[in-house]
Amino acid sequence: MTTVETNKLQKDTSTRPRWGLWVVGILGTLLLVILLLVGGTLIYASSNLPESPIAPPTATLNRFDGQYLLALSDADMVATAYADGQLQQVDGIADALTIASLPLDTASPELTELRVSNSVMTWPQIMTVSPDGNTIYVVEGRPELPDDVTQFEDVQRDWPAGEILTRIDLSAGVENAVVETFPIGVNPVHLALTADGDYLAIGLRSAGEHIVENHLAIVPTAELGNPDAYHYFEVENADGEIVEEISSVSWHPSGRYLGVVVDTQEVFFYEVSHGDNGETTVEPFGERFPGGQSLSVGRFSADGRFYFVSELRWSPDNDLLYMLTNPPGEMISIRFDEAGAHEEVSRVQVGQSPEGWTFHPSGQYMVTVNMHRTYAPDNIAFLPGGNQNSLSLVEINQDTGALTVHGHYGFEGVLPEDAVFDTHGDALAVVIYEYREDRPHRVGAIDFWNLVEGDTPTLERSSTSIPVVRGAHIMGLIP
Repeated sequence: MTTVETNKLQKDTSTRPRWGLWVVGILGTLLLVILLLVGGTLIYASSNLPESPIAPPTATLNRFDGQYLLALSDADMVATAYADGQLQQVDGIADALTIASLPLDTASPELTELRVSNSVMTWPQIMTVSPDGNTIYVVEGRPELPDDVTQFEDVQRDWPAGEILTRIDLSAGVENAVVETFPIGVNPVHLALTADGDYLAIGLRSAGEHIVENHLAIVPTAELGNPDAYHYFEVENADGEIVEEISSVSWHPSGRYLGVVVDTQEVFFYEVSHGDNGETTVEPFGERFPGGQSLSVGRFSADGRFYFVSELRWSPDNDLLYMLTNPPGEMISIRFDEAGAHEEVSRVQVGQSPEGWTFHPSGQYMVTVNMHRTYAPDNIAFLPGGNQNSLSLVEINQDTGALTVHGHYGFEGVLPEDAVFDTHGDALAVVIYEYREDRPHRVGAIDFWNLVEGDTPTLERSSTSIPVVRGAHIMGLIP
């Protein structure tokens, strides 16, 4: 080989592309980007968490008073089915209403279970109690499933729509409860009862291929079983378009008005009239409040002067990344005006994902139940908020409607959505859907807390917790 040829060969070799180094460099860059994204997500998610350390369960529970404590359980699915469609059904358990006799015997609680179809794929307003405490009403949302159904590609889209309202008559005692069911409309997801017990308002929601055109039902309780007496109404949003769902419905104490949340984004009010001929009319009443992001449960104060609603601040289109980095939620106070000039008077930050909340019997406080991000799948439950929930204690100025937050109190469990005070207001029951560690998810729970009043009111976690059917998500009290 000549000298020229040798030099040419050496030159060709030295300039050959170094593919291996390029591949390593590209992969390293991609890994760095992924680590930065994950790290940034974790940092951002952590920065959005209000301070809510886990409260130690050490206090002795104040006596929990009333006649009965109620808890609804949806036994058909685990909480993570929202993410992966895997229901993880367990043989031998079914949807149930658990009734605990009060005052609560913490050592040996007296519990009665009734088979009542209900679904967690609703908002936390699917059960109500008549003023005399003798009747419980429940709307099912989605129906119970056969045990051999194990998964859906998308539980929200593919689960069949329910249609049932259940009435539980306790007038002869819990041991002689009479359970009756009535078809009421496609996918009933909310209900509220007038203060006199005469009328139910029920919100309906389209589900999959089942399209609802009339989203609001007004039903006289004395006429259950007579569909001709039911009244259905079309609901429009602020733009005049038919809504997709009613996200919350609540009666004013007078029975003349309804507070309604539509499509989780608007609050507005209706005036309701009943004619002597049995007809019912519903007309929009006063100012509307558009601009919500993901509004949940709304309720009137006992005197009807204010309407309160929780804002979860979830992604309206269920964007996964947003749902894993969502900011804290809010409680909103609206002054209700019988001339129609309603106005927002207060808005405060509470814990993350405050889907459910409850009033104190005095009306002076409310407690929001913040599920944080415990809806996250098990494989990413390490994200901040994936294994911890909180309660937020909020004081209400009953003259102005102004809200003041007194603290956040952390606790374990998955998907807590509701709570209720006892009749005296010094004890609080909080429902827990399930626990990640409890495989195969056989139980839910009711945890108990004390309210300690004073210059700075606080909540303290008691050592009392009672197991109930898995999927516990709604609470109620018969005082």
